[in-house]
Amino acid sequence: MDQLRRQTPEAVGPRPRSFDRRDLTIVAATTVLGAVVGLLLHYARSLPPGQGSIAGFVVIVFVGVLVVGAAYGLLQWAAGQPVPLMAMIGLVVGFFAALPFGPSATPAITVPGTYAVTLSGIQGTVEGEAACDWAAGRTRIAQVRVSGLPYEDGAANLTVYLLAPRTTVETPRAAYRWTGEEAVQPIDSAVPVSADGSSGAIRLFVVRAEVPAQGTEDEPADLTGTIRWQCLAAPPA
Repeated sequence: MDQLRRQTPEAVGPRPRSFDRRDLTIVAATTVLGAVVGLLLHYARSLPPGQGSIAGFVVIVFVGVLVVGAAYGLLQWAAGQPVPLMAMIGLVVGFFAALPFGPSATPAITVPGTYAVTLSGIQGTVEGEAACDWAAGRTRIAQVRVSGLPYEDGAANLTVYLLAPRTTVETPRAAYRWTGEEAVQPIDSAVPVSADGSSGAIRLFVVRAEVPAQGTEDEPADLTGTIRWQCLAAPPA
């Protein structure tokens, strides 16, 4: 009698019910949702840091959904309802299957531009050709690079970073930098830096690195000046 009682449904617990069409539809929908999230994350990861921060947000939300969904799915599985857990598995499978094959932003490209620079240690205004780096997606200029400025007894290099605001100057004997929004402040509010960064005019104020290179003790503590630039438009992909 005890053996028969152990074999009854009540003794062995609830039996998982069989899948029907509705259950398959739910699992398929979550698999497609996971694939869509994977595609979006792949695209966001291809954008430059200033524009691709949504990638981190997507990962945090996705992981949160998985943790909560997996816990709920395991509870439902123990109660004989396998659909929630299978839906979470479909979500993960769809996500990782689509992640390597998602679309990517248009790759970064460098185009020529012009500049006019005044800087401590340089006589007058120096004009010439700059290198302008369009970031991935080609909607913003990431940086403007000026090389070979005639600085005292050598040449200096100047870079304006627009996405992660900072300016740097490298002279033959010292490196200077300034970080933050103040590093890319316009000379005149009437002539702002363009929305895409392809043109602008800013004040330069850079401070010598805290740990100077050998032989920089006599170098000035900071450099000041201005830079104006104009970059060519980004070519189509």
